[in-house]
Amino acid sequence: METIIISSPEKIDKEEYFISLLFDQGLEYFHLRKPNWMKSQVVDLLNKIPSQYHNKIISHDNWDLMSDFDLGGIHIREKDKHLISTKNSNFHSIAVHNLQELYKIEKEFKYAFLSPVFNSISKENVKAAYDLDGLKVKFLKNKPEVPVYALGGIDLENILTAKEIGFDGVAILGFIWNLFKDKGLKEAILNFKKLQVLCQ
Repeated sequence: METIIISSPEKIDKEEYFISLLFDQGLEYFHLRKPNWMKSQVVDLLNKIPSQYHNKIISHDNWDLMSDFDLGGIHIREKDKHLISTKNSNFHSIAVHNLQELYKIEKEFKYAFLSPVFNSISKENVKAAYDLDGLKVKFLKNKPEVPVYALGGIDLENILTAKEIGFDGVAILGFIWNLFKDKGLKEAILNFKKLQVLCQ
């Protein structure tokens, strides 16, 4: 099971250094999502991340930066789904919020985020939306064509539950960034390593 990280939507001091260290520790993909940032701020952040990691960064916004920084791909958000018909070769992943939609996704995407699987850490009002036992049975009987990554409330306490359900990966946001902000770099990296071990 793969572990990926989604950026905090807000600016965090020294986040570019933390992102680089995550890649050093084996992070496969980093999703860059800064919905309230100006393009110039995103460019500044990317310039501070070593170029050898740019092809592992998946962009949620500012798609025109793909070629400028040789980014790894584009994530399709809810509001962008009408663009799927364009068959953009840079499409990497997609967000879905119900099972019916999940089973319609084509293999062209590397993976799909299904959310919210657990109560969100970063958004207090976003609660788990699925019967986990039912989800496990459904995946056992008929797994979607595209790999499915659990998003929403993933932490050290429930990551094994996501694995048992049959998810192919997990996307981490609130858990890792809260650690980085509250307890510092060393503790956040240590916990990222723990997440990786649990995903093996």
